[in-house]
Amino acid sequence: MSSHLLATARLCCRRGGNVRPVYGWHMTAGGPQAALAASIGARASYHKTATGPVGLAVNPNAREDFIKQQKEILEKIERFPPEAEYRKVLTSIASYRLAKAEEIEDPRALEEALDDGQLEELLVQGENELMLMEDYKEWKYWETEEVKAAFRD
Repeated sequence: MSSHLLATARLCCRRGGNVRPVYGWHMTAGGPQAALAASIGARASYHKTATGPVGLAVNPNAREDFIKQQKEILEKIERFPPEAEYRKVLTSIASYRLAKAEEIEDPRALEEALDDGQLEELLVQGENELMLMEDYKEWKYWETEEVKAAFRD
């Protein structure tokens, strides 16, 4: 019998309308003991085998990449004036996410704690935010009368 047992528990459920990731477990052991150990989860390590949304690939380093990205967002948002609401809101969101990501090592637990989608989805959102930041800085949208009026009321 093979020295490696690869058992994939294909679990995909919906929660709040969101597609949840598919996780599997990989175990290095052989024989019937491996199946028994696998059934109780001994020496098994979870990894994501699919994200669910079509076209969104699994990132095996999602947590680490997410931490780097949140730090980059916090660094780049410092270029905006302190009174800009965009800076205040984005700093608050990125700081919260970064604190959670540094506190929680398990990617599944982190996704649950953030309750904002999968890490891969949040990485796409962060990339979009970084691109928007460049345009927003160029446009100086926080200086428009519309924005000033919205935050005066």
